[in-house]
Amino acid sequence: MKLFITQNSYFFMHRIFLEIYENRQCKVLYVSEKKRGFFRKIKEIYNEFGFFNFFFIVILEFIYCLLLFRRKSALDSEKIHDFQLNEKIKILLESNKFNGVYSIGCPTKIDSNLQSFFGITFYNLHGGILPYQTGRFSPLKALKRKDEYLGATLHEISEEFDEGGIIKQDLFKPKSKSKLLNYVKVLKVSKKILSLHLKEENYKSTNLDKS
Repeated sequence: MKLFITQNSYFFMHRIFLEIYENRQCKVLYVSEKKRGFFRKIKEIYNEFGFFNFFFIVILEFIYCLLLFRRKSALDSEKIHDFQLNEKIKILLESNKFNGVYSIGCPTKIDSNLQSFFGITFYNLHGGILPYQTGRFSPLKALKRKDEYLGATLHEISEEFDEGGIIKQDLFKPKSKSKLLNYVKVLKVSKKILSLHLKEENYKSTNLDKS
């Protein structure tokens, strides 16, 4: 059973990754940024995307909330604050039900020591080409630098942000100058990487069961 940790965004997260959660036995934790505060996060999105993109994001968030609310509510999920996250992970892993932990846009640091304590690998799905594109809003920073490629990386969680062994990586050359379109494409590439990883993991598991 997988534990997915993400943020409660309908446009950026749920419409892209909801299908992955629905197609497997898992639990999803939605983490809100209590430490940073809601308005600080809104201001950050506004500053990064600009007025017009921010306006569209607000509208699209509302539309996808209406479209996806029932599907999202049907999941085995729980809303928590960022300061509760590591304690919650510890409690869940003590149940011995989980064999993998996946961070997808999680807004806070996960304690990497929990991996060795429970003997379970923690993965982070990062919207950037590591080790070159790190931090929050990596695709937008890469566009500002005029990087030739954008992409996504699945890697093991380590003590430092956006470090740890790289599992899978994919990239593309932007054809549009739109911040929002490129950001969404990075998320779609991220989904592709995660889906492939989970399929391969299931395939190996099936082989082991037969041997």
